[in-house]
Amino acid sequence: MAWLRTRTFWAFSIAPAIPVFGLIAYIIVAQIVGDSQDLHLRRLVNQAAVISLFGLPIAYGIAMVFGLPAFIILRSLGILNFYVTLLAASAIGSLFTILSELRRVISVASGSGGTSFYGSYQCDIIVDGVRTACGYVYLFQDLLTSMLLGALAGLTFWVIYNGGKSVRQ
Repeated sequence: MAWLRTRTFWAFSIAPAIPVFGLIAYIIVAQIVGDSQDLHLRRLVNQAAVISLFGLPIAYGIAMVFGLPAFIILRSLGILNFYVTLLAASAIGSLFTILSELRRVISVASGSGGTSFYGSYQCDIIVDGVRTACGYVYLFQDLLTSMLLGALAGLTFWVIYNGGKSVRQ
């Protein structure tokens, strides 16, 4: 059971959950700060539960499928440092948006999801199979959010893995 005491184990155990909880915090703050007249605690708790239920397995799956191989490769090449960890984690975080966008495009292209998609920004994101300007703004914001949440996971990973040592060491 010596592997339970390694920093690598704890970094891979804790860091993937950070984007999920960051997303939950983002949604809660957005609803509190936003102009929502019907703010209900029960709905916020339900949203947090659903995001955790689906988000945590996805986050740990992405960490094991993409994060662990990236860690092994970067460490074996000797280039594992703070900045590379943040960059790799941001790239891995963006995979969530890319995969969900790919699912949406396939759904629209196959006709199973209709030819239009209406987003949470009260605008049409895809109309007749073509992305609108609002759809590109939505995609950019979604990609930026997932990259920042990935970077937050990378930062958490690095702090745990490196034991809180300085970035310059």
